[in-house]
Amino acid sequence: MNKNIIIRLASGWRQLSEEERRALGTFADSEKIRLIAIATGSWGAYVPNLVVTDEDVLVEDDDEHIFADSAQRLVELFPGFLLIDDFEWPLTPANARLRTGVYILDEMSLTVTQLAWLTDDANEGDASSRRVLWTATCTCPSAEFATVIDSFMEMAPTLEVAS
Repeated sequence: MNKNIIIRLASGWRQLSEEERRALGTFADSEKIRLIAIATGSWGAYVPNLVVTDEDVLVEDDDEHIFADSAQRLVELFPGFLLIDDFEWPLTPANARLRTGVYILDEMSLTVTQLAWLTDDANEGDASSRRVLWTATCTCPSAEFATVIDSFMEMAPTLEVAS
């Protein structure tokens, strides 16, 4: 199934070109990564970024189990990650969770904000149902969080999944 992400990027953000994505190597080659955007301007050693991914989940799993499992994987992804918030997202997209946490990378404190939501789809060619967990993960230097979170909160409600 070919899914496209529609998002209205905040001022000062742009989507990476295909050439830039290829330069990132195997990280950006994953079929699960649907979009990578970065904040423009001079940010120093670490550029704030937004990565949108999708993942098939079991149809029979309940939402709480899926969200708990994805939160645990976020914690395990970054050594030393501390999950600070994980709560129901009250805006679009519906049926979503918003998470925030921090970790240290090469002596730099980074803050991660992630929006996770579920969609129900039919497989192409048959009537069987399928569920997809989407994540939009924004990472930035913690010192820049106050600026970057405003952009993320502007972009997040504009996320749409299009077939």
